Amino acid sequence: MVDLYDLIRNELVVARATQARAAVREAIRELHDLARYFTPEPARVMVLPARPDEDLSKLLHRQQVSALWPIGPRGFGRTDPSS
Repeated sequence: MVDLYDLIRNELVVARATQARAAVREAIRELHDLARYFTPEPARVMVLPARPDEDLSKLLHRQQVSALWPIGPRGFGRTDPSS
């Protein structure tokens, strides 16, 4: 488990090594719990090992959490929770 706060983007970031539903739900709870300590409240981002499937993407969208995953040697894909 990794937690990070990106001051420039005002993003609270957690990383998970698995996309297992239990791990993702725990990370969502952690993001919402920690975000309450920041003013202004930060965006929430979860780093995953691969692009989330449709069901997981819907869950993250409903919780206003962006997903970030590696693509290629130096790139990352990202979902937008507002779209």
